[in-house]
Amino acid sequence: MGRAEQHRFRLTTPGRRVMRAPRPDDVLGVLESLPRDGHAVLQSMDDAEVYIQVWLRPDGTYQLELRDGSVETHRQALSVSRDRVAAAFSAWLDEHSGDGDDSWRAPHDWRDISATFTEPPA
Repeated sequence: MGRAEQHRFRLTTPGRRVMRAPRPDDVLGVLESLPRDGHAVLQSMDDAEVYIQVWLRPDGTYQLELRDGSVETHRQALSVSRDRVAAAFSAWLDEHSGDGDDSWRAPHDWRDISATFTEPPA
């Protein structure tokens, strides 16, 4: 990925400043040091509704979430593998920088959680 593509993203974690233009190694480092009950968000700077995020639950399970441009596209998958989460973040970055595709999503059991974020009809 070229530097121009990297500038289109930011990585945010609690207690740290926002990292603009994160390299894949930066993302991996953040995920490796993520504490229990900590989270990280890798987001497009072109569209705030395009991101991948993870929460390391207190029980050690990773809650991976993905949004592709609107609340209706919000998905969630659970994993106990930091390596799978790191691979997902790296592949997401490749996909959204134009260096990859969405085939990385297939191994995850994505659940639609968009209803969690929308109000019921009146």
